[in-house]
Amino acid sequence: MKVGLLESRAARLGGYWAAYLKELGVEIVTPSLPDAEALALGQESLKGESLPVQLALGRILALDGVDAVLMPQWAPVQGDAWSEALGELLSRRISGLPNMIPVPDGGEGLESAAAEVGLRLSQNAGGVRLALERARIHAAGPRQEMPPLSVASRVTVGVIGPRTLLAEDVLGELRAALDALGLHAVYSHELPLPEVLKRAERMQGADTAPQASVSCSGPSPCCRVKARSAA
Repeated sequence: MKVGLLESRAARLGGYWAAYLKELGVEIVTPSLPDAEALALGQESLKGESLPVQLALGRILALDGVDAVLMPQWAPVQGDAWSEALGELLSRRISGLPNMIPVPDGGEGLESAAAEVGLRLSQNAGGVRLALERARIHAAGPRQEMPPLSVASRVTVGVIGPRTLLAEDVLGELRAALDALGLHAVYSHELPLPEVLKRAERMQGADTAPQASVSCSGPSPCCRVKARSAA
């Protein structure tokens, strides 16, 4: 069986799925076109749709003779049907596409989803168990470091958006444009997810956590710090 692995700069676990398919003994096929050509190919078939959708389609069309395509799946964007069911909608719009299988790009259900995919592709429960064990080392994905949040003499701006858009250099020249304006951009997709979740938890508890009020009087540099509880 030949299985296409949809390449995406936004994917965290592309290495995991490639290693898993290899352990299953599945022949892996990757897109044969450069990103710019894949985007142009997708634009020919889906005029008027968003650039990430056109790029994904172009990459799928560049997968020659595959029986199925594994597609990374991310949290959907509110109001965007494509982000919720990309493979299903592509199959409705474009005839003759291979069977597309959405796969998680992380999370607690990764291994159970991989087991289902493995059984679907190989029909070999023993081989699936062995492949899961050998590929487990890749399940954490590449290590992410917190990017610098500030740069001397530059204003920092946060750029928040879908990974499928921000991570693909071919989809725009945003980085160069912000740099030309003298801005230091911090992109949401480059932030380590565990660190983001930890900070979110701290922010959610800020309303009930003890807070400090600072009062100063006179020219003295000393300040009195009073702890108070939130209402």
